Formats: sequence, structure tokens, C-alpha cells
Amino acid sequence: MLTKRDIDEHLVSFIEQRYGDDPQAMEKLQGFYRHLPWTHRVNQIGHLWVTVGLPLGKTPLEHLAMIQSITPRVRALVGASAVYECHPHPHVHILGRTPEKYHKGNLITVLSRALKLERRELVDVKASTRVSDFKHRQAYLAGDKASAEKEELVALDAQVRAEHGIPEIISL
Repeated sequence: MLTKRDIDEHLVSFIEQRYGDDPQAMEKLQGFYRHLPWTHRVNQIGHLWVTVGLPLGKTPLEHLAMIQSITPRVRALVGASAVYECHPHPHVHILGRTPEKYHKGNLITVLSRALKLERRELVDVKASTRVSDFKHRQAYLAGDKASAEKEELVALDAQVRAEHGIPEIISL
């Protein structure tokens, strides 16, 4: 016997197959059928924003090696973009798509182990699907900060990256 949920899932599957290549049609249909369990929303971008405090006492090139060693062990961040910042303390911001199988606690544990961090508290993970969050975080990676004080730190970070040959955006 078919349940309402089964019918809704079949309807979503049909609509996504038929109109999946037409973002305008999908947006209208998703607006009209808000109650359906959509598998992909046109106006959403599932992403992770990860900030990791890196150990003090290491050089920028050692930090870069740590950052580049993330993706073989942390598959959830393959294809993500990162930026290394060292002012006021060394850290990395990572922006990547939310993987299909994602658990915040597991990601923090695996990332902490991969980077050999002494404390899990040095890893902060935020997940979102809002397009505005994604665009804001992309701009943040590119160096667009909100305050003048942060702009000064961005310039210092850029200088350190240039001195050590570290790319502005690191692809993981």
C-alpha cells in the first residue's frame, strides 16, 4: 500500500528528473510544493565552514604541509578551498560542500587526528545551506573582511604567504 510519503517521494523524483536542468522551473515548483521532501533545493548550497587553530611554534611552511595533508585522511573536505592566516594566531579557514554522509563530531575527531592537534576545541565546524552564508564565506576566503582592524591583519597575512610562497587560496 502506498503511503502519502511514498507518493510525495515519487512526485519529487519525477519533477527533479523532468525539470532538474531548469533552475527557474525548479524554483517555481519548489515554491508551489513547499511541503514535499525535496532532495535538492535550487536556492540552497550545502556547505561546511571549518576553522582550525594550528599549533604555535611551527613555521608557515610546516603549517602549509599540515593543511595539505588534510584531504587524504579527511575525505569530507576533498575539493574544498582553504586560506591560511597567521595573525593574530595561526589558523586555517576551509570552505567545502557538505558531503552526502556527514557527522559534525566525526569530522572534528578525524580532522583533529589528521592534524595531530592536542585539543579538539581547536576545530570549529559550521554547516549551512543558505546561499548568502556561502557567498559571504567565499568573500571571507578571498580577504573581504568586515572591519578595518581585520583588513590590516589580511595585509599582514598576505605578506607572510608571499614571503613563504603559500598560495592565497589552497585547494584541498
